[in-house]
Amino acid sequence: MMGGALAVSSAVGVGSKFHFELDLPWTDEGDSISETLVVTDRLDGMRILVVDDNELNRLLARKLLERVGATIEEELDGGDAVARLGIEQFDAVLMDWQMPTMDGLAATRAIRAREKELQWRRTPVIGVSARALAGDRAACLEAGMDEYIVKPFQREHLIDVLVDVVHGTDRDRRGGATAKTSGPRPCWTRSASKTSASSRSTSRGCSRTPSCCLVRRWRATS
Repeated sequence: MMGGALAVSSAVGVGSKFHFELDLPWTDEGDSISETLVVTDRLDGMRILVVDDNELNRLLARKLLERVGATIEEELDGGDAVARLGIEQFDAVLMDWQMPTMDGLAATRAIRAREKELQWRRTPVIGVSARALAGDRAACLEAGMDEYIVKPFQREHLIDVLVDVVHGTDRDRRGGATAKTSGPRPCWTRSASKTSASSRSTSRGCSRTPSCCLVRRWRATS
């Protein structure tokens, strides 16, 4: 159908080789390359938490997003993700729906409840699942997620969704509750570096020790 040729050569005990030739027209790659660079640049430096109990799914998300400049951290369960978001900031979360201990919906509800109680900045959460049933997306949005994508997904679609939710355009289009863009957050995060806790605190704009975060959270809940 495409005007090409296909050939195969085989040898017993060695294997087979397949060859094909196609005559394809030249195309102007300038626009597509430019567009790709723009999208990639918008993800550069983005810090994303991937929450999934499946190691292969986490690896796939890591490989797809690290290639376009994002920094990836991982958690295996919704409860661990809730705890980590209590001490670290992320630009977005990829949250699997079905996990054995705490699923993605319950984890997202817990994250939103804490953000509301402590008046923290809203962290975008994208639901990820192999389910594709009617009503699934609505269930994710009702739990507090910002968007929902079905596995397996294409990298370009995932990038589009990440850019959309991080910049708030999807929330505006949905017409839901407006996200709080400012508010107190923990001034100290865990770090793989060996810098002192006080230097990490200062780097996030807080001159006090990490204990100030605990005091702030205790006061907010008392």
